[in-house]
Amino acid sequence: MVYNTLFLEHNSFNIFFFILFGLVLFSSSFVSIVYNYQNYLLVLIGLELLLLSLSLLFIFTSIGFFTVNGFVYSLVLLALAGIESAIGLCLVINIFFLLKTVEIDDFLYLKG
Repeated sequence: MVYNTLFLEHNSFNIFFFILFGLVLFSSSFVSIVYNYQNYLLVLIGLELLLLSLSLLFIFTSIGFFTVNGFVYSLVLLALAGIESAIGLCLVINIFFLLKTVEIDDFLYLKG
């Protein structure tokens, strides 16, 4: 059993540190979204980092509980993150060509 070596008491290689890493990544991406809410490109980067950290947390908890569900959820989440980033970057490129800026306040001029 390869996975049982991760949870032995004498082994310092514990799943807790991986989950802590995922939580730190999640919180730092959330803070970056909150503090950089004016720049759309930085909000997209923070959102991608947030989705990546959620995917990592799904994978780590799946390893910790010996299930496959977390791997499936993380694959779906990564596919949605790729779609979201493609659409968001297309919007940023088109708006930059129109307005020569990527500030969120300037997006209000695009209302029809």
